[in-house]
Amino acid sequence: MLLLDPTPGYRIVAVTDAYLEATMTQRHAIVGRPLFEVFPDNPDDPEADGVANLTASLQRVAGRLRPDAIDMQHYDVRRPEAEGGGFETRYWSPLNSPVLSDSGELEFIIHMVEDVTGQQRVEHELAAVRLDQDILVERERIADNLRDAVISRLFASGLDLANIATLSASADVSQRVQRVIDDLDRTIDEIRSTVFALGPRPGSSEGLQLRLLDVVDQAQVEIGVRATISFQGPVDRLTDQRVAENLVTIARGALSTLARSATTTGTDIDVEADDAGGVVLRLTCHCPGRATSGSGAEPVPGVADIVARAQALGLTATATADADGIRLTLATSPA
Repeated sequence: MLLLDPTPGYRIVAVTDAYLEATMTQRHAIVGRPLFEVFPDNPDDPEADGVANLTASLQRVAGRLRPDAIDMQHYDVRRPEAEGGGFETRYWSPLNSPVLSDSGELEFIIHMVEDVTGQQRVEHELAAVRLDQDILVERERIADNLRDAVISRLFASGLDLANIATLSASADVSQRVQRVIDDLDRTIDEIRSTVFALGPRPGSSEGLQLRLLDVVDQAQVEIGVRATISFQGPVDRLTDQRVAENLVTIARGALSTLARSATTTGTDIDVEADDAGGVVLRLTCHCPGRATSGSGAEPVPGVADIVARAQALGLTATATADADGIRLTLATSPA
């Protein structure tokens, strides 16, 4: 605590031992001297405003004759030459109060401070940690989106090549195309293996339900076809991340393939989960006139390949069709 003369200059009249210790000063060196001569702003800090803010507070006390508090003030103090000199970073919580005479006139101003440097340092460290966490979360989100996009494009490319192979009359071309498809499959597996080796993000809330919602949203934007999705049961209880990844990938590829039909008017996805953690996904493509040979219509290319790829990934997959459209059923266990 300091006792100050209220006249301009704010000469230091008295000081407590605690204040001397907090500010690294000695009584004989500061008593009788102007406050801001002893405690100037740090000349190396162009944004230093301690003198200006403290002056304003002291002026308010003198004008209002009431205590005036400053929530928190960055105000560096000079370090003794024996300790290297220069200025040391400090944060304070100041309170200035008037001392009145019997006649009610201002005689002194009591200047009290609490050193909150440690608290401020902790808050800065916590803020830095939170910023680092936010950056990591955002990077992981971008990485997740990129991974999903890359896998989806590779998967769609594989389906396109499979269609080309069936149309080719040359066995050599078909074999070469199949080798490319196999390379794409290996690339997808390598991407997945790398992702799973890194492990799930701690505290991630991106379960199967949220990821399937993203699939539908992206399909509506990228493909331009109306798509709806509904959920029944504890969908996010599926804890096998590799199975969930395969389910999302096949659903994304199926939406892309089925929507290529010129007659597609929309798609519906129904996801149902049981208490044991099994998940069944039914994707219905409304594409009249493109269903089965039984109805005399040409099937949508790629459906058989989707089923085969899903089965190769360990999912149960079936496709049925009628004159109104095609239904693809994917399940983590026999549907």
